[in-house]
This record gives sequence, C-alpha cells and structure tokens, in this order.
Amino acid sequence: MRQIAAIAMAGCAAVLAAGCGSSSSHADASGAGEPAPGNATTPTATAQAGAASGSACQSQQQQGIDASFGVRRSSGAAQMLIARAERVGFQSLTVQRRSCKRYAAVLTGLRSMAQAREFRQEAAGAGFQVLIECRSDPVRGGLAVVFGHRRSRRAAVILMRAASAKGFQNLQVQQDRCGDWEVDLYGVGTARQRAELRREAATVGYRLRFEPG
Repeated sequence: MRQIAAIAMAGCAAVLAAGCGSSSSHADASGAGEPAPGNATTPTATAQAGAASGSACQSQQQQGIDASFGVRRSSGAAQMLIARAERVGFQSLTVQRRSCKRYAAVLTGLRSMAQAREFRQEAAGAGFQVLIECRSDPVRGGLAVVFGHRRSRRAAVILMRAASAKGFQNLQVQQDRCGDWEVDLYGVGTARQRAELRREAATVGYRLRFEPG
C-alpha cells in the first residue's frame, strides 16, 4: 500500500462528482458543461490556525452553472455593479466572495450551457461581458492535490481509475470550471506530506499540482 493511504484523511471517500457548478475565476466559457484543512506550539496546531484565519476569505462558490458580471475588490463595489445591471433589466444577481478582496456579481441557477450561452449573448448586447462558470462541487478551501486535468468527465474517470490501480486511494473527479474536469485528493495538509506525495507520484509518472480546492 502506498504512503498515500496514510497521508489521506480517514474520512475521504472515493466519490465521482458529476454536474456543472459555480465558477472559477479562470473559467472557460467555451467549454461544455456536463469542485481538514497537540498543543499550540506543534506544527499541526500552526497549520490549523492558518486554515482558520484563511477561512474568512474562503470562496462562496457553490455547484451549478453561473454567469459572472464581474469581480470587484469589495462587496459594496460588487453591489454597485449589480445595481447597474438591474437598471437594464437583469434581476436576481447576488454577491459571492471568491477570495480576500474579490467579490463577484453573479446570476446563479442556469440550467444548461445552452441557456448560459444565450444569456451571455443577451448580456453582451447590454454592454456586459459575462463569464460563464461551472462547478460540480462547492469550494472546500485549502489545497487539493491534482493528479491531472481532462476535458471531459469520462476522461477524468479513466485517469482516476488508472491512478487508483497504482495504489493512490480516495481520489475523486470534480469540475471546477467549464470544460475542465480534474482528479483530486483532499486531506494532504502539510508541506512535508505534499513533498513526499509528489516524489512518490513522480516515480510512477504523475506530475502533481496543488491547487485551491
């Protein structure tokens, strides 16, 4: 059994996440839409304290297909953008925090990519450059270990099964932007664990990346 079994959180389960969801600031609108963190002086306690302080800025993205009208540095500025959109008839927009000092004005609940593209075209006619965003799971925060990106869920599932066959457990497939599915592992909480996992994965041909979860 590979070290990954010891590194991953005991509570992680191999879940295949399907669907399209709330956006990433790097979303590609052209894509097809089908994601834990001793005493106070220990390294573990330090990591937990850092996670707690960062949680105040954690993204509020949820699963689904959204249309982002733009990102501003404050909630108030995002509300002003929403007010401007409302004056020309766009209703039901909300503010979503994406990170510290990044607030998006978004319309949530779009049913399909076809509807999203139609909405984007309508918004362009009113002078708004809307970004379509997709996500299959709410943002978890922290870092995810990414085994690879694929253009379809099916291709990502194939990658996940191949990695699992080599002993890497508790992987999951999720979409964090339109047209981009990835194979992720959560629960690798320290820099030392990530470095060990990166070296281990490299021996069997995987070049891991660590991305916001």
